Amino acid sequence: MASEQATPSKPKKARCDKPSPQKLVADKMLLSICSPKSPRSARPRVAAHEQREQQPSAATDENSHTVCVRVDDLNEEDFPSDIEVVLNILRNELPPAENDPTPRPPFCLRSQVYSLSKDRTAADKDLAVLVENNTIRIFNISVPSPDCAILLLDDYRRALQTSVESFKSHDQEEHPLSEGSSSSSTTMDKTCCSSPAVGNSRYCVFEQLLGCLETLKTCDTSFKELSEALSYNGFVLEDRDITLLMHAGVIVQLDVDIYRFSVPYAGPILSMIQNGRQELCDALSHTRFHEMLEERVLKKKLHMSGLGVQFHLWEMIGSNFIQRVATPSGYLLRLGTE
Repeated sequence: MASEQATPSKPKKARCDKPSPQKLVADKMLLSICSPKSPRSARPRVAAHEQREQQPSAATDENSHTVCVRVDDLNEEDFPSDIEVVLNILRNELPPAENDPTPRPPFCLRSQVYSLSKDRTAADKDLAVLVENNTIRIFNISVPSPDCAILLLDDYRRALQTSVESFKSHDQEEHPLSEGSSSSSTTMDKTCCSSPAVGNSRYCVFEQLLGCLETLKTCDTSFKELSEALSYNGFVLEDRDITLLMHAGVIVQLDVDIYRFSVPYAGPILSMIQNGRQELCDALSHTRFHEMLEERVLKKKLHMSGLGVQFHLWEMIGSNFIQRVATPSGYLLRLGTE
């Protein structure tokens, strides 16, 4: 009878099926949408927001030099314009000179500005505004087609000072003053700079020029305009001062009493621009259809120029020497007709 008694059955475990991967993904998406943000991620944002509201418009920590400024207090004048951003990009693209004792002024070309601008007329207007605001200076050059070099006024002043100092040292080595000619040189210096505020030196014309760069806003000038600009402190411009400016490479003569300001130390750069342009034109002309992908062109190494392929491409695109066409495989560079 005992054997006939039924043994108590064990309780069956509840069956737990594993959820499918699709269901797990759906649950995660539902949780990410419905659940609030975690306190860990939300707390720093709220604290930063409250800190911005509590702090004044400009606050400075005593132990640091960091200044906090609210975005609402900034004006449009505090941000650079589109043309200023383009100029900074092109200015930084010019590589530094290697194994070259002469400094290389950081400048760009007007054709390069055209290649990065959608509207050339608007770009010219923006450049004219920067000239009037004494931010940049524009110089006419030939490489070999007519173009313009654009320099920041501060960069041009530094390049001019370096060029003048180099000219002074070479000129003093070639023409040392002897004891017998000291009286005659002193007389010439006094006639050159009649005002005591200017100083008695035959190089005072350079000091006068550096002091009035803001008033000389065009690259071409006449003898009358130049003498009027340098006439402060009682300075009188004479022919020997013009000769000194020409020997120092500051100006070149175009016609009778017509002069043009030049970019100091720009001769080697203009030669490299011409050589690099010719090298890229030869590379495109040797292809079947006179075209090549921009990616392949950027990988080329120039042997006649140290300015870089990108520097030359911007100049050639703006000068219409090559055309940049968008294709499914990337941008295509095609040799132009000019």
